[in-house]
Amino acid sequence: MNVNWQPILGQSASSALHKADEARPWLPEAHVSIFEYFAVWAAIVGLPLALWGIWKAYKEAQKAQTASRAAQDAVGQFRSDLGKVNVIAELTRFCDGISDLKRFLRAKVVHVVPDRLSELRRYLINARQSHLFTGNNKAQKVIQAAVTELATTEDSIEAHLADTKQPLDFVKITREMTRICDEIHVLLNDARTTIGKNDKD
Repeated sequence: MNVNWQPILGQSASSALHKADEARPWLPEAHVSIFEYFAVWAAIVGLPLALWGIWKAYKEAQKAQTASRAAQDAVGQFRSDLGKVNVIAELTRFCDGISDLKRFLRAKVVHVVPDRLSELRRYLINARQSHLFTGNNKAQKVIQAAVTELATTEDSIEAHLADTKQPLDFVKITREMTRICDEIHVLLNDARTTIGKNDKD
């Protein structure tokens, strides 16, 4: 941009300044429109807004992922508790069945006992197969010992029914049923305490 310096500085000074202007042709003349100013301003302001939008979308995605995981955990916990409730029901039926069985033994009503013993074994076998006792060696041994003892008792009573000369020690059998019931009742109480608890805890 060439300026007429003569009216301001005089002929000699203005001549020098004109030469200086001619010596810097590399400097472009500044013609900046309002639209260019707006574009620069928009770029400056738009970058933080864009970063904020990305951060906001990331946080929303995190919330959705967390909610999805929570829903999956809730479903898994419900299924686990449902399985535990089934085990508790099986063990409860077992303990109630033992009480009935002892009444039959005391009254020496023997002919119904074998079927009752077979039913009691099924309760224990169903409970043993539950994930609640998977990997629990102590519980597995207790249940297996009870199943074996019930089967042995059933064989003894079947033999007595086939030949009444085969003696039966009703007192001993009743005591053995009581012992088994006490051991299973411990597992029942342990199972009740697991309701609502995460299996990973």
